[in-house]
Amino acid sequence: MNCILTNIIPRFNNYIGAQKIGGISNLYRILAVPPLLSVISERFEEPIYTGEINPLVRTYRCIECKNEILVGIDQEFSTIEDLKKNGCPSCNQGSFKKIHERKMQ
Repeated sequence: MNCILTNIIPRFNNYIGAQKIGGISNLYRILAVPPLLSVISERFEEPIYTGEINPLVRTYRCIECKNEILVGIDQEFSTIEDLKKNGCPSCNQGSFKKIHERKMQ
């Protein structure tokens, strides 16, 4: 593709709750050198994210009122970040504990 890896910055970002990747990622700096050569000639439409390939539904419990909320692709809240931002549907509080996780059927 005529790209050169120029630098790797280890431990560039931390992800809270991303145990499957160890919660940490590296940053790769790449220099594109003309002429750029495409390896893929057509539009790529395959799933690439773990959540697309193996979607999960997680159950979170509100710390305040103990309401249980499902979080996932086909739920009212698709991510825990959405749930925290909007607050508990019952009491508007924003702290939750994950209590269960299952693969979508």
